[in-house]
Amino acid sequence: MLACGLAYYGLTAGILDAFLTYLGYLGYAVPLIPGILLADYFLVRRGSCDLSEAAVAAVNWRAVVAFAVGLGINLVLGFVLEDELWHVLPLTGAVLYLLLSVPQLRRPSPAVAGIGPRPAGVSESAR
Repeated sequence: MLACGLAYYGLTAGILDAFLTYLGYLGYAVPLIPGILLADYFLVRRGSCDLSEAAVAAVNWRAVVAFAVGLGINLVLGFVLEDELWHVLPLTGAVLYLLLSVPQLRRPSPAVAGIGPRPAGVSESAR
């Protein structure tokens, strides 16, 4: 009974409004992440993923910069211009990440260039 009373008091005192505002603010930041991830995997890395220890431990600074700049753009769009286009927020992160990755996009992918480790038992001439 006490829990129900406290819950009712919390909801009427504005906690629900504060929580919904918090969720609204998260809506500006969270959609950037899948946009950056999808652009990195499908467009920059062309579907290949290097799981070596050196590659996994490294920080992708292009992604960090794309997230920070994209968050700034989304906040300006949302608060200054009062834009309601929630469905384009992942696109902001993807486009920024692709713009920062232009030098890497021009390099041939490892699968196309024949670069990478050889499977065991395969000679260079068989490749």
